[in-house]
This record gives sequence, C-alpha cells and structure tokens, in this order.
Amino acid sequence: MAKVEFNPSVSFKSNPQTEPSNLIERAELLKGITPEQKEDILYLAEELKKIDSKTPKAKKSFKENTKEGIANIWKFFSVAGTLAYAAAKGTLYGIASSTALLLGAIALRAPKFIKAEGFSAMFKQPFKAAGKAGTIVAALGGVAVLAGHLVAGKLEANENSSVIEHKMDVAHVNN
Repeated sequence: MAKVEFNPSVSFKSNPQTEPSNLIERAELLKGITPEQKEDILYLAEELKKIDSKTPKAKKSFKENTKEGIANIWKFFSVAGTLAYAAAKGTLYGIASSTALLLGAIALRAPKFIKAEGFSAMFKQPFKAAGKAGTIVAALGGVAVLAGHLVAGKLEANENSSVIEHKMDVAHVNN
C-alpha cells in the first residue's frame, strides 16, 4: 500500500501570486529542479508581467469621469474640513489640559517654592514654579490630547470619504 503524506507548504489558494520569487519557491518544492528550469520560470514570469501590463484598460465614459471628479472634490473638502476642525479642537483642548497640568504641578510645589522665592514669584515665573518635571508633563499632556483629536479626526474623515464613495458608486442612492 502506498504511503500518502501531507505537505503543509503547498498552497491551496484559488488565485496564486505570479511573482517570480513565489514561482521559484514553488518550483523548489519539486525535487530535482535544475538551474536552467529556474531561469525558464523567471523568463516566463517576466513575459507574463509584460503581457499583463500591455492589456488595454477599459475607457470610462464622460459621465463616469465627471462623477469621479465631483466625488474627489467632495472628498477633499470633506476631509480638509474634518481635519481642520479636529486640529482646532485638539489645540484648544490640549492648551486647556496642559494648563491644568501645569497648575497642578505648581500647586504641588507651591509650599516649597513660596519659601524659596516668595508668593508673587510663583505667578511671575509659572514654569520655574512648576519645575522641569511639571513643565514636561504639562507639555506631553497637551500634545497627547492634540494627537488623540487628530487621530479621531482622521478616522472620521476616512469614514466620511468612504460614505461619499458609496454614494457615488451605488445607483439607488443617487436617484
């Protein structure tokens, strides 16, 4: 009786890649391949790429080109507006949070600073009153809030642009 073995490196995908490296890897799975055969495989893969690149693309009608142009302009302004709003909101909230963190650092160091410099110096030199650590924490806190708003704005902009693409692609939405 013949012994049947399963080779886990064999791909059962329905659409295999036609890259030369993949073809060589597949060819090396076969035992006894010669260097000439490898060169033949590379040559055939390059010819397939040339043939694929020479295939003519389907031309779009004037209506489709106009529709895509309008969608691109609509997406640009939608994304730009969303990102500008997110940047402004993040900047304002970042300034507020860094101010709160700076005031908290000043409050923690206030007794020690008032004894050394005086009460009025705490208001004249707030960064010195907060110390290096407090200033750094305040700056990082503000930047983190700004970054969070920018990421959320980018995600919202991507969602808006996908909605626009859907509206332009699906016929029943446009009627």
